[in-house]
Amino acid sequence: MKIPFHIPVHWLNYHKVKLLSLCSALFLWFYVVTDNIYEYPIQVPIQASIFPEDKVLLKPLPDEAKVLFSGTGKSFLSQSFRVKRLDLDLSDAEDVSTIQLEADMIRGIPRGDSFRPIRVLKPDSIMIYLDTRKTKRIPVEPQFSIDLTDGYTQVGGIMLEPDSITLSGPAQIVDQIEIIKTSEKQFISRSKPVRGKVKLIPPESDMVQVSELTSEYTIDVQRIHEITIDMIPIQVINAPSSVKITVVPSTLSLKLRGGVDLLMQISSDDIQATIDYRTRNRYRPRRIPASIEVPPGISFSNAKPEDFELIIER
Repeated sequence: MKIPFHIPVHWLNYHKVKLLSLCSALFLWFYVVTDNIYEYPIQVPIQASIFPEDKVLLKPLPDEAKVLFSGTGKSFLSQSFRVKRLDLDLSDAEDVSTIQLEADMIRGIPRGDSFRPIRVLKPDSIMIYLDTRKTKRIPVEPQFSIDLTDGYTQVGGIMLEPDSITLSGPAQIVDQIEIIKTSEKQFISRSKPVRGKVKLIPPESDMVQVSELTSEYTIDVQRIHEITIDMIPIQVINAPSSVKITVVPSTLSLKLRGGVDLLMQISSDDIQATIDYRTRNRYRPRRIPASIEVPPGISFSNAKPEDFELIIER
């Protein structure tokens, strides 16, 4: 059998009075305490807002300074939610100079507030190093490892967009940076074009800004194919205008190897077969090979014929 439990009403009323008295005492104590004047150190961020023309920081500033503040307890509480900073005006600074940190450099405190900085405790001064600002465009270098499925080939190089970025910062640092690399990526058993976005590895110095943090890449992967192109004309270069030259035979054929989509766009006009007139006396008996250039991403073999005769008429 359960016995009902009841709290006496007079007991509840008694404890309500005690609780109310305690809250009133705490409120009165808090009011008196927060109305007193206190001195307390606070960490304040350091920043530079004004620089000499075309100058930038060569070395970073300290992150913070310890500043002694004075004010009522209430003002300390209210100021804890405000953004304060120690603001440096470097408009008259030399390339190497010492700046004394003063309380009047503190910004972000409303005028007339009882809360005020007294002095900067640590550091009380800082060394400033400035350098001429320099801007430079540098290439992006991919760090990719690509493994292709048998029977497939990469057509052309790795396309990046952007393929270069702009650096801005101290000349002494910017002059030493020649390339910016992508993060490393590995592609395994690929048989289709690869596209995506890759992060760029920023310069080690925090004093250098970059125009881009990522780059989009494209890698064209196609099935390997072979075709034969016939009737490729032979051209003679570096010949004097006073002679007439006939090439025998006048054309050649080539077997081309590369990506199937790329090969389907190739014609004889895209292939350069030339003979340099100035080299005619190097060969005996007057049979001269042709120099052959094919589009990027294409290889060739089985050039027929392999050499030619020049008939010269003056």
